[in-house]
Amino acid sequence: MTVLPYEEESQLNLRQLVRKSMASADVVMADSELREKATSHFNMLLEQRQRKGGSQDDEDAVKLMNRLFAATANSMDSDEDKQRLGLLKNYMSCLIGTTLGVDAFLPEYIEKKEEEEEEEEEEENQPVMSWADVAAKKSEQEETVVQRSAWCRTYEAGLAAERREHARIRQMSMKYYQHQDEEPEDWGCFEPEFLHDLPSEVFCMPIFFPSENSYHTFITALKSAQETLYVCIFSLTDNTTAKALAQAKRRGVDVRIISDNEQRDAKGSDVIRLHEDEGIPYKMDSADQFMHNKFAVIDRRMVLTGSFNWSISARYHNHENVLITNIDSVVQAYHDEFERLWDQF
Repeated sequence: MTVLPYEEESQLNLRQLVRKSMASADVVMADSELREKATSHFNMLLEQRQRKGGSQDDEDAVKLMNRLFAATANSMDSDEDKQRLGLLKNYMSCLIGTTLGVDAFLPEYIEKKEEEEEEEEEEENQPVMSWADVAAKKSEQEETVVQRSAWCRTYEAGLAAERREHARIRQMSMKYYQHQDEEPEDWGCFEPEFLHDLPSEVFCMPIFFPSENSYHTFITALKSAQETLYVCIFSLTDNTTAKALAQAKRRGVDVRIISDNEQRDAKGSDVIRLHEDEGIPYKMDSADQFMHNKFAVIDRRMVLTGSFNWSISARYHNHENVLITNIDSVVQAYHDEFERLWDQF
């Protein structure tokens, strides 16, 4: 039987696990079963960590990465190997910070943090687990692991899409920053187009997320489609929303989807699946820029539009908004824009 280089009953927190496993990395990596045990132990402790939300979670992840590299460096004898490890850390920081759009991982942020940080004491409320605990928990979770993994992949796909979006925005800001020399006064005055004689049945409803009440309003609006449902959306990874589109198609509704080309093959994306399983036609942009619209036109009588991506992360995690209205001029404008994009792509 393969044995860990530390007692299987030892209650370890993340920092202790990292130190012990790095100190005996040659033993762990030489045996695939030991490697799987150590990895499962580490991952389950990650799952037990308390989430604080927002940038604090990113900063905590950076601290953990620093500890991983520090523990690895401490287990090395050669200064040359330590220098290689330091360079690898910079490369990994750039990879995560730039490609996933997490600023906290960029080297300049990490170096600044390292200068400010003092040696931390062990955290009293850090979760601790032994390998025996991990094995028992894994056994309990076996029945639900497939569903849970699918949900997590979908949720992570939404977050990954947003981070790719942030990374692209950062690149564009660097490219166009020097061109932003216009003066606001040069653009003249705002000239609104006033609405006249609106009938009593006209509505304009703002809803905000995260909120399941808001999602109820959103999904029931989609379900009301009887003839046409034209969707123009950057990211579609929420399975409940995708199911509403599939059911509309089965009712004989003309459903069409326009989406961003980078999202087509993204993990958890429902666009291709809806096309293959339900025959829903779709089109993608083919440019470097995002197809960043997020709206739907229902029966040419109602529009849903706003910041809300049709993803699990937007539904449960982000602060988003949707405006639902049946004002004729607004509906017509969005319908015309959908048709223009459909012809263009």
